[in-house]
Amino acid sequence: MATLVGLVALALAILSPGITTITGLLLVVITALFGMGTLYVLAGRAPPSSMAPTGCWLTASFSPT
Repeated sequence: MATLVGLVALALAILSPGITTITGLLLVVITALFGMGTLYVLAGRAPPSSMAPTGCWLTASFSPT
């Protein structure tokens, strides 16, 4: 279903380009990326916290010392 929504959004952006359809396509892409990230984390494949940028609030608050 999600693939169909993405394909329809792409088709509309190509056939009827406008600010609304381009914005809709971008929102579909952003939503898909968030969904992929969520599944990645739930699968246990998130990078370790040691890979977080220096000064990140996550490493500052939760780093074991």
